[in-house]
Amino acid sequence: EAAKKARDNARGIKKEKNKLANLPSKLVDANSKNREECELFIAEGDSAAGGLIAARDPDTMAVFPIRGKIINLYKNSDEKVFANQEVINIIKALGLDFDNKTKTLIYDRKKLRYGKIFTACDADPDGMAIKNLLLTYFWSLCPELITNGHVWITVPPLYRITKGKDTYIYIKDNDELEQYKK
Repeated sequence: EAAKKARDNARGIKKEKNKLANLPSKLVDANSKNREECELFIAEGDSAAGGLIAARDPDTMAVFPIRGKIINLYKNSDEKVFANQEVINIIKALGLDFDNKTKTLIYDRKKLRYGKIFTACDADPDGMAIKNLLLTYFWSLCPELITNGHVWITVPPLYRITKGKDTYIYIKDNDELEQYKK
């Protein structure tokens, strides 16, 4: 029964007639009709997404916040994975069709809604775990997204140093901080 529910859930993704009407509600989409120039930023939570939304170019940049750590594809059954709302929302946002037999996305560059997909996670251990789960997710469901250069990783700074009134220096790790101090 659980397998049937998961299959029906995944089929619902493929059978959608109007994909734009069924996009995730938290997705702040890009305005451009040229989808290859559009970029999707998958943000770690609503607060990080708020900063990205405020700083984005609305013509080409879309932002989609996810709730914390997404489900691990390798530690859970297909039924649990494809019943997970975060997984379904990412599939919907990408615009690709789902193959029920192989449990993967069918790579079609013309249907892909974004030319670049960025993981925008914090520099802390939780952020690193979420980034790894997202990369595993893309590799498992559609490795062509990675091999064809669609998936990117943002590298946020770990430290911000204020130098003067409106001047900031961003430092990415402890080694760079030590160099700056010297």
